[in-house]
Amino acid sequence: MHEKYVLKAKKAMKVVAAVGTGMAMLGATLTGAMALKLSEYPAPFVDTNGVYNSKNVFVVGDKADAADTLGLSLITANMQYLAKTKVTSGGTTVSVTGGKTNKIALGWNITSGVNKFDAELQDDDLEGFFDGEITFQGAVYDTSEKLNFTGGPLPQTSLTSSDDDYKSDIYFELPARKVINYYYVFDEAISLNASTTAQPAEIKFLGKTLKITNVASTGTTLTAYVGEEYYLTEGETVTVNGKEVKLLSVGSASVSVSVDGVTKVINTATTNTVNGLEITVDSVIAKSNAGESSANLVVGTQSAETYDSGDAFIGEDQDDPDWVWSIANIFAVSTGQILGVQNDNYFDDYSDSPKKVGECISMPNSFASVCLDSLSVPDDQYKALTIELETNTDLSDAWGSGGTNTSMSTIHISTPLDEGLTVHGANILGDQNVTSDVKTKEVWIAYTTMVQFGVDMNSTPAIFYKDKDSPHKIKYVGKMQNTTADVTSLGPAKDTEEASELVSGTTSIGTKDEDHRNAYGIKILNPKSHGASDEVSLMIPSDQVYANIVVKGPSAVVTSGGSSYVPTSISPVSKLASEVSSPASYNIVAIGGPCANALSASLFGVTCDGWELASGEAMVKLVENGDNVAMLVAGTSAADTRRACKAVAEYETYLMTVDKAEAKISGTSNSDISVS
Repeated sequence: MHEKYVLKAKKAMKVVAAVGTGMAMLGATLTGAMALKLSEYPAPFVDTNGVYNSKNVFVVGDKADAADTLGLSLITANMQYLAKTKVTSGGTTVSVTGGKTNKIALGWNITSGVNKFDAELQDDDLEGFFDGEITFQGAVYDTSEKLNFTGGPLPQTSLTSSDDDYKSDIYFELPARKVINYYYVFDEAISLNASTTAQPAEIKFLGKTLKITNVASTGTTLTAYVGEEYYLTEGETVTVNGKEVKLLSVGSASVSVSVDGVTKVINTATTNTVNGLEITVDSVIAKSNAGESSANLVVGTQSAETYDSGDAFIGEDQDDPDWVWSIANIFAVSTGQILGVQNDNYFDDYSDSPKKVGECISMPNSFASVCLDSLSVPDDQYKALTIELETNTDLSDAWGSGGTNTSMSTIHISTPLDEGLTVHGANILGDQNVTSDVKTKEVWIAYTTMVQFGVDMNSTPAIFYKDKDSPHKIKYVGKMQNTTADVTSLGPAKDTEEASELVSGTTSIGTKDEDHRNAYGIKILNPKSHGASDEVSLMIPSDQVYANIVVKGPSAVVTSGGSSYVPTSISPVSKLASEVSSPASYNIVAIGGPCANALSASLFGVTCDGWELASGEAMVKLVENGDNVAMLVAGTSAADTRRACKAVAEYETYLMTVDKAEAKISGTSNSDISVS
């Protein structure tokens, strides 16, 4: 089966011929100042695209037990499984569970055209959006969440947005402010103006708890607790934004707290900043016995704030926010209250860094996203097409014996695809020599006034094609309808690039010196360079290119089809510890404890005499290793090490939630594994 490549000539492009006489990123993520996390494994040993790191070295101790070697084989076998290459076949299709996807034409916003999105999406469209009841001061109210588009983002090319810097890439533009809007809707009248710190209006707003404690009479201002709530007893700790928050003591009207060792006393119902975190003391329960008192704290980068409509949303840059509050009528005891968030940023040209294919415009807390997921036609489904002036074409064989057209000026159209061009015989308007469709890879259009075997060409262009069954034979098709003159150049002047000689839509592009892509997805390669040689060079997609746009809620799952993965053969490098002379040159996976593997002490600071784990316990530990990373898998006994290796090989079960560099693996058998 041959692929079908299409060129919408009238709508897509005009060629004007003059006639007549006239991986470092990964290293930056996992090393340096960034904290190492086991949850990011198997990176950097195998990255998220399935690329195996050639610096990997697997090290066992010179005194290694057989169980260490068996454990090592589990890890290397898993890495062989993970090492793979993405292979794309055919067009890319997308399916979404818990969201919506549509194929949007290039240059169209997502709420326009045939396959448009609805201007408003709700819980039945976006999984994780709320539609139900809340309780406020003893009464029950119906509420819901909605995502609203005013116009919408749009996929753009250099010739739909006229931004040369896009070249042949496709970008996702957000054309204006207030295009993407999230609203928490009160479906019946509610007295939000009755909110107090003692009886707040509590809702889930963009997936986070929002406690409204006061509403101003303007109807556009609210005060709320916006951080995370933590109920702690004296001496208890919690980690917030990477910092340890500890409740030291509780009094009748205040608490003493520390953040990474910095201590402050905060009164009840007040807010204070401690070592970069805002802490609001919501309530306290003071008891006489030490250690029994407790407090409810609201902790975050911001904990309690007053916001006006148009203010930066929680966590946004105050001077240049991407998202701002939208608040109106919330003091009124009626329906029609507006409580939401809308985009305050926009990006409509290359200098604004619009989103690329595979990227999303995400709302705060990533609660909802609008994504340029992929393109309907991948780049490997393009074929070249060249339109050029040919000044010495031999068409004599096209007439049979006696033909004299041995050196003609022609328009030559060609593609490397054997049957990439179709000549529609039924559409030939004069001297029809071919009546059915003919597939070929080369076509010529020539002007001639000659009479060939009684056929008067009558000063009109004629069409010829190369016979695929006789590769050296050029055949005559018939005459075109319009009378014209001889072809002498592309554009008014030969061997010169001119703006008007190549037109896309209404835009003259003949002197542009970058690759471009038009609304149909056709790539036009450097018009200026090719125009100077009187040719046009195109890359034609197998079908019209659409953008696969995904709108997803917090619980959506997106699956892109059209691609598969094939295994990549790897050759794991294994060494004894004594054979590793410069450990910092490698990404090391060290198997075995310090009594068996000397690297355990030199790289990980773990010694045989200082080993603290009990029988049945092992550790998995990541450390920086120069510009690389090293991982230790070591147990109290060889059996414990083997069990830890199994946990690493089955990392999706055991390590995916470990957001630290070290974990303890415990168990009594290979089927009894726990991680702490």
